Amino acid sequence: MEESLEELLPFLNVEMGLTYAADDEDLYIEILQSYAYESEEDKIQEFFEAQDWVNYATLMHAVKSTSLTIGAEELSERAKEMELSAKAGDVANVQAKHAGVMAAYLELLAKLRDIVEEQE
Repeated sequence: MEESLEELLPFLNVEMGLTYAADDEDLYIEILQSYAYESEEDKIQEFFEAQDWVNYATLMHAVKSTSLTIGAEELSERAKEMELSAKAGDVANVQAKHAGVMAAYLELLAKLRDIVEEQE
């Protein structure tokens, strides 16, 4: 890899992501690939539209956890808020912030997919 991971992924806390990957760059890249291509964005949207808050909260929990694992701290925090709001029945907050959280999630997925494809 010509660029350092930090240069390639300025939108992530690479140091944090590497910590979760036992400081193994190859493992971290595998985790990034899994994150980029095994995402549940369509299911999250389906549950949101169906107002299935139990399953919505479950998937937002997954986004929170996996985002933290790759070093996407801000997205992790935003997904955590959605998870907790859905669990608490704070539908107004979920409805008010869902579009913004999903836009950030989709943007991150697109960036990661572009980088993964460039590296292949």
